[in-house]
Amino acid sequence: MSTGLWGGQSQHTLFCCWQVDDIDAAVQRVRDAGGTVDAERHDEPFGRVADCVDRQGLAFAVFAPPVGAEPGPRIPLNGDREGDLSYLTLQALDRDQAVGFYSTVLGWSVKDDEDPADVHPMLGISGGHDAARAVPCLEGRRRGGGARSGAGGRRPCRRARAAPVRGACRVRR
Repeated sequence: MSTGLWGGQSQHTLFCCWQVDDIDAAVQRVRDAGGTVDAERHDEPFGRVADCVDRQGLAFAVFAPPVGAEPGPRIPLNGDREGDLSYLTLQALDRDQAVGFYSTVLGWSVKDDEDPADVHPMLGISGGHDAARAVPCLEGRRRGGGARSGAGGRRPCRRARAAPVRGACRVRR
């Protein structure tokens, strides 16, 4: 996953671009679920993109790779290098509404009692926030190069109480 920074945003968030098989069908699902879609889809080197906003105001995009495109290299599941994304929390005003939206649009399923260690990539949705945003947790290292404590030498992330989500994105093996 690549990340970038730019200014002029009203709040801190991570902009997510979710891969789908059919961009037109995904756009229709966004609209059917109550989200909005920029009327102009655009082509990027990695595929066709549609900019969207969910029902609670969180901007995101969906993209479909070019037909026949070979997948690029993937980072390890849930990250194991410094700076890798290890967990993503979607903070929502209303958790149930967000779960319903993303289940409809992207086919996610939520298991409240599931061990998050079994979810790849690790993604959760929590509610009761003042604004919708995506909050990443990145792998890190202590000063001096030693791994932080946690399972497998990973540093434990502070994250909002969030239900793990299955099927958050396509994982290539």
